[in-house]
Amino acid sequence: MTANSRKGQTTIEYLLLISVVVLIFVGVLVTVNELRKQAEQPVNVSGEEQTPTEAIGNQLNDLRNVGGGGSTTPTLHLSISMEPQLPCAFEPITVTVTNENGPVADAAVTISEGTTVIDTKSTASDGVVIFSPQAMSSYTLNAEKTGNEPASLQFTVAC
Repeated sequence: MTANSRKGQTTIEYLLLISVVVLIFVGVLVTVNELRKQAEQPVNVSGEEQTPTEAIGNQLNDLRNVGGGGSTTPTLHLSISMEPQLPCAFEPITVTVTNENGPVADAAVTISEGTTVIDTKSTASDGVVIFSPQAMSSYTLNAEKTGNEPASLQFTVAC
């Protein structure tokens, strides 16, 4: 074999190799484009059509709500009840904090007179905390807990 024919054969081998690489590259591009199209097809999540990106975002928001770490709207709502409903000064009032799952432990409950905070306590495991208003006045109870929408209750000590 002459040097020219060997050179020509090497050139053909390089061209074949380049052709194979180009075909593989085109095949990868076509596959990626097909996968991208399939990934944007709507999916049914809880009876609602969403793109996969929307569905993943919604799931992340739901997880943040459960853990209380996000800035999205909480899914649980606190509620405050108290006994007696018409308290007198120095009489203990029993405040119970609940949400849709029942009593809420470790909720921060604040009692205020106007804009003055009188006291803040945490609820026990049964969702209960006890306050004793010291004067005839109007009061506000506020309850907060991470992952829950806060609640408030106004009452008057009239005797």
